[in-house]
Amino acid sequence: MKRLFLILITALFAIFIYSFLTGASPFKDQKEYLQTAGNLLNNNLLYSAEPAEVDDYRRFAKRPLGLPVYILLQHQNVHLIQISQAIVILLLFFTGLLFLRRFTFKRRSFILFGSFYALNLAFLIHSSFVFADLLLSGVTTIAVFLIYDTRNSLKNRLIWLSFMWALALAIKPVILPSLLLIPVLVVYYILKNKQFYWQLLLPFFIFVFTSSLNYKNTGRFEYSSMTTINLVQYNARLTIADAYGYDSAIAFSENKAFIIPRSKEEYATYKEEANEICKNAILYNINSYIKIHLLGSVKMVLDPGRFELYSYFGLPTENDSLTEAFLGSRYDQAINHLRDGGWVIIVFIALLGISLLKLAGFLFSIGTIRKTWPLFFVILYFMAVTGPVGAARLFLPVSVIFLIISILGLEKMLYFFQKRSKR
Repeated sequence: MKRLFLILITALFAIFIYSFLTGASPFKDQKEYLQTAGNLLNNNLLYSAEPAEVDDYRRFAKRPLGLPVYILLQHQNVHLIQISQAIVILLLFFTGLLFLRRFTFKRRSFILFGSFYALNLAFLIHSSFVFADLLLSGVTTIAVFLIYDTRNSLKNRLIWLSFMWALALAIKPVILPSLLLIPVLVVYYILKNKQFYWQLLLPFFIFVFTSSLNYKNTGRFEYSSMTTINLVQYNARLTIADAYGYDSAIAFSENKAFIIPRSKEEYATYKEEANEICKNAILYNINSYIKIHLLGSVKMVLDPGRFELYSYFGLPTENDSLTEAFLGSRYDQAINHLRDGGWVIIVFIALLGISLLKLAGFLFSIGTIRKTWPLFFVILYFMAVTGPVGAARLFLPVSVIFLIISILGLEKMLYFFQKRSKR
């Protein structure tokens, strides 16, 4: 295990050095997070672009407070952020090993965990990006680990879980639908233990506080504009691409209702019309939507990190969507786009093989669900909520939890084949 840890440190150091030497400029999402942090510090404004001329009201509610505050704690120094994120990855390595001990003490399982962890290149590369997904991975993993920490009282576990839940929401809006579970938990513990754990309401305070800031700026009480943006750019557009083809998807995205809103009044109209048009497009083509949602959920598990690999090595990633190309039956174009990666495609295929192994382990671990159901629940939640986009980056927050489940399944597979070989 020491050797695996040294390999992990070496890989993170190499990733940092390569990023430092190449000095690639941050792409769109990274710029927005850095700009939001700068605006918070200098202008007391939650806005993800230059504030000199407010020309897109969607940017007010686009990025929550969590990562910008984290950036400010690193003095907005990208290299310092990269180092701190590498430390998060190392801490998650040990957290994962401790977590695995809750289910097995077999040495082979720990070696498998360490090996797959060190080979998760997309995960390691995130140490050089300024994204929310790695930070959310740390919070999510620790939060689920706390559920199993029976050394602490129920009250203490709920306090820490609530704090982590609130922190996760502050980092990324993908946690927002999970707030529907809080009233259920509150009622459950009132009925079971005759106690009201008010700490469970902490995520609601984050929701109300952030939504109030957005209301002040846009006139809309909402946590994040990403809900509508994703609905337009992914959910509805991919549905149209599957149902009618690529050209129809392009025409759909050029609808006048999706024009950038440049005032509070325009933003209110944008929200209302965009939501109505997209929801109608999905409902009228519900079979296509179910298809792309399921495909996206599977794709995010299998994706070894094309976006991460291509972005890190300076290859184009934003010119076209591979998912949209395949849904639009433009197979040659999609394959050619993959080939543009040159030698990177070889790494991609090798990592795809590892992803298939982990998926096999995950499926084989279904038999452990009685003692690992919280892990399954969290994984399925992220698969269901992120849906059609289907990128490895969106699965990153549960990648450590998924690996733990996969290792338990792979151990069962190895035991099964060993028994057969002895017969």
